[in-house]
Amino acid sequence: MDEAASTLRVEKQASGDDWPYRTGRDLNPAERVIPGYRHFQREFESGVARKASQMPADEKAIVVLASLALLRQHACLREQIETALDQGLTARAISEVLLQAGIYGGFLMTEEAAAVADELFMARSIEPDREVLTPESNETLKGEALAYRTMLHGKRRDAGHADPEGRMTGELYEIAAVYGYGLIWRRPGLTSRQRLVVALASFATIGSLEEFFAKFAISAIHHGISEQEVVAILIHLSPYIGFPRGLKALHAFAQAHGE
Repeated sequence: MDEAASTLRVEKQASGDDWPYRTGRDLNPAERVIPGYRHFQREFESGVARKASQMPADEKAIVVLASLALLRQHACLREQIETALDQGLTARAISEVLLQAGIYGGFLMTEEAAAVADELFMARSIEPDREVLTPESNETLKGEALAYRTMLHGKRRDAGHADPEGRMTGELYEIAAVYGYGLIWRRPGLTSRQRLVVALASFATIGSLEEFFAKFAISAIHHGISEQEVVAILIHLSPYIGFPRGLKALHAFAQAHGE
């Protein structure tokens, strides 16, 4: 165990505040029902902290925000938004995570999560900046979306479900691509790297989207996110989504990446 993880573990054990993955409920009943649960929490936390230690703090927050929003764990999401704000993540960045997650999990989910964020923003008298994209014609928007998709995925932009000539998928994917890349990915508030992190966290959380995860993970590698950081995202998510989803996503990534 590295020194930082060991120190963190000792400090949290001493304080009793040794589980960052909040459920929004009192954990005492779990300890009463499941003998040794608090000890398990401490051991699990130290392992996650050690293995995901290379992730930047803002990306750790983004990963959890996207996942909790998609899982509709609103009590937990409330605490994580509070923590993210305390750590310096901007209200605009948080709002963009919730919006982008809606591409993958539906915009009713985004509205529910936004209601949670709105209460917290109002309590702190803060508001996301209001900058938005300049309105564009449909043809301009399509061109911008294609350019962004090419920048992100390169020659793989039309692979699989993204094939514009797909008999069954082409029409739906055109809508997803134009409005996803054209209107959402280009918005201010998050960098392209941060938006890749949102996408990876979202695909892993939803599950059964291994093809999507692998495609975006390879694009993430091409945009400066290391293989170790991709793995760290899944490790950091494991308390929320469970191990099988993370392992399936990483297996698909390894296969697509030629391992």
